[in-house]
Amino acid sequence: MEKLVNAVLRYRLAVLFVLGILIIGSIALLTSMPAGVFPNATFPRILVQVERGYAPLTDMEITTTKPLEDALRNVEGVRIVRSKTSRGYAEIELYFDWDIDLMQAYQLVQARISDVRGKLPPGTGILVKRMTTSAYPMSGYAIYSDVRSQRQLRNLAEFTIRPLLSGVSGVYQIEIVGGERPEFWVILKPEKLAFYKISPLTIEDNLKQINQVKFLGKVTDKYRIHLGFQNDLLHTVDDIKNTVLTSRNGIPVKLGDLADVSLTHKEEYIITTANWHRAVLIDVLKQPNANGVAVGNEIDRLIGKLKTDLPPDIHLEKTYDQEAFVKRSIIGVSENIIAGILIISLIVLFFLRSFRASWSIIIFMPLVMILSFFFMHIFRLSINIMTLGGIAAALGILVDNATVVVENVIRHYSEGQPLHKAIVKGSAEVIPPMFGATITTVIVFVPLIFVTGLTGIFFKPMALTLAIAVFLSLLLAVSITPIFTYIFLNKKNHFIIKDDFLSGVRSSYEKILQFLLRKKIIILAILLITIGISGFLFTRLHTGFLPEWDEGAFVMNYKAPPGTSLEETNRLLLQFEDIMKKDSEIEAYSRRTGRGIAHRHPANEGDYLISLREDHRRSTFQIMNDLDKKAKVQIPGLYLDFVQVLPDRLKDLAGEEKPIDILIFGNDNKV
Repeated sequence: MEKLVNAVLRYRLAVLFVLGILIIGSIALLTSMPAGVFPNATFPRILVQVERGYAPLTDMEITTTKPLEDALRNVEGVRIVRSKTSRGYAEIELYFDWDIDLMQAYQLVQARISDVRGKLPPGTGILVKRMTTSAYPMSGYAIYSDVRSQRQLRNLAEFTIRPLLSGVSGVYQIEIVGGERPEFWVILKPEKLAFYKISPLTIEDNLKQINQVKFLGKVTDKYRIHLGFQNDLLHTVDDIKNTVLTSRNGIPVKLGDLADVSLTHKEEYIITTANWHRAVLIDVLKQPNANGVAVGNEIDRLIGKLKTDLPPDIHLEKTYDQEAFVKRSIIGVSENIIAGILIISLIVLFFLRSFRASWSIIIFMPLVMILSFFFMHIFRLSINIMTLGGIAAALGILVDNATVVVENVIRHYSEGQPLHKAIVKGSAEVIPPMFGATITTVIVFVPLIFVTGLTGIFFKPMALTLAIAVFLSLLLAVSITPIFTYIFLNKKNHFIIKDDFLSGVRSSYEKILQFLLRKKIIILAILLITIGISGFLFTRLHTGFLPEWDEGAFVMNYKAPPGTSLEETNRLLLQFEDIMKKDSEIEAYSRRTGRGIAHRHPANEGDYLISLREDHRRSTFQIMNDLDKKAKVQIPGLYLDFVQVLPDRLKDLAGEEKPIDILIFGNDNKV
């Protein structure tokens, strides 16, 4: 071991150069690492969403849901298949084992859907989703106006805002919800159809053939080729009215002769509001490995620039920002880490009673943490509350190795040995026990790395980060600490260890230990009683997968009585929005009726996503309770369920909306 320490000191400049390169690389990687609240993870669940306009429930179940269910049950690795069917819409959930290759399963699901697609009714739209931690919006915006129509706002969102935001690096998808989509209505006149002897199907087929861009051919002109196209797309009411369908006695028959044509909007069973206005909602979804904070900052920059170019009557406001909570979480954990470094530094300084000796340990801690990000990048870990928590938890362990080295070097140095020899002998003596202690500590966390399921998603990154940091502390204690000690210790004057305080502590401890050894039976009895009380209190503790924290935002799921129309549900919810308007601590909200944040709902269901002011005095839980009490009094019959955003999304991702699911099987629907 002395040869190793001698080599480190001899080539200390080279070692410091390599250390500097690694630190620069770690800082560069830190700025580009994915950042979020939760670790990046894919849940063993695939969601198939099927849409068929306004198809009746029974027809939807027989002709669409049942064939898809039968096909998807044969996908390799599927454990459970669940489906929910409503008018014109169905959701099929596929659950797999946690050790499945979900990308392969996703491809198999796509293949099975392709096999059965030809048997489904025409116009069936199918969307297949992998459930990842990026499957839900990272931020939400709303665009509204007291002057312009919902159709104009929808067009602005689709053709101006979506292309602008889609170009941001790291954005996966920009979803537009709500508003009105333009649609031409052709109201046929039966007497005219009978007179001209034209059927509705003939008109439909003719419109399909006419409404397209046709390739006419190509012409070669010396070194150039000219391509010919004919654009027959129908853009206006007059285009449709003037469409020639056929001729009678040499006179062209136009569609305007057979029908009334008008521009209206597509009928939809969805209402969206935001900040006490009818609004079009814009949700931003990031890619799984993107840095959410960086993506959010760029989105905010573009939105801010766009707002200056919009007319004054159009409002574009942020209604939800998950990355604000991410930033607060990262800053909070970082502040705790810095506070921990300062406290540990003061303790080390107190016991070593030397600034020069303490500097080796004080610098050691941030070096280990910075280099940890380099290896976190290698293991494809992201910056989140679990990995940062692992670094924070490792602080006390990190300092042990460096402290042992420095303390032993000082002991040799104070005995009169030359500084170089003291560093070599002091470091070499403690390397074997340090190695054993570090390996023992790392091994404790190794089982957590192999845990699967939801627990593994959270605790594997924390355990891996902690193990990386602890093992790095051993490597740096062997290589860097001797160099820093050589640099910072005074080479001319020897240390004289003043042992007054520690001698007093040691003397007091000896007396206490002698007393305890004389009262072994009493101490053992007290220990057993303490264990018994602790075990009893353990059974009374509240349990939960996630700790309760104040996000500053929450989801309110609501449900009106079954059969309630969209208009009546909206009327009830406007009353709830009046209640929210009187609460000064609510900053913004968005509401979806007939749809959820990621799912379609019946007309009597939906959700709110409510954001609080950053300086709100009451906790999120108090505000949720207050709104719940007022709503129950003023809007009886409206079922409300309040939950913070992140726990709600975690339950949705895992497919566990409630703690207990009761499944009832049978063929007799009357039972």
